[in-house]
Amino acid sequence: MTANFVLNHVPDPRVAARELARVVRLGGSVAATVWTDQPTAQAQLFSQALAAADAVAVPGLCSAPDRDFERSVDGLAEVLRQAGLVPRVCRELAWDWDVSWESLWAGIAAGVASIGTTYLAQTDTVRRRVENEMRHMAHALEVDGLVHLPSKAAYVLAERP
Repeated sequence: MTANFVLNHVPDPRVAARELARVVRLGGSVAATVWTDQPTAQAQLFSQALAAADAVAVPGLCSAPDRDFERSVDGLAEVLRQAGLVPRVCRELAWDWDVSWESLWAGIAAGVASIGTTYLAQTDTVRRRVENEMRHMAHALEVDGLVHLPSKAAYVLAERP
C-alpha cells in the first residue's frame, strides 16, 4: 500500500497511520512519504511570490500541534511504529523536479494543497500579482525550459507483522 504525502494532509496523522496499518494485509507493507520540516523549493518560491505580491496569509492546513509529528525520517518511522507497523527501510529521498511553468501553475491555480488554497483566498488583483511574481521568480530557476525545483521527502517502508 502506498501513502505518498498523505500524512501531511490529514487532521490526525496518527489516526490515519493506524487506519493504514488496519487495512494492509498481515505481512503486507505500507510505503509512506511526507514532506520534511525543511520547506521545499516550491514552497519557498511560492512564499517569496506571496510576499512580493503583498498577499494576505491564510491559516495553514496543518495538523493541530498536539496531533502533529516531527516531519523527518525518524518522525515518520515513529508514527508508523506507533500504528503497529515495523519500519524496514527509512531514508530521505532527494530528487530534482523539473516541471513546465504551465504544469506548475495549473496545480496552484486549481487550488491544490496549501499553496493553491492560499492562492485562491486572495483577491483577483492579488492573484494576478502572485502569478506574475511567481512566473518571474520561476523563470530564474529554468533549465532547458523547465522550472528546476530540488525536492526532499522522508520515506519509510513499514511492514504489518
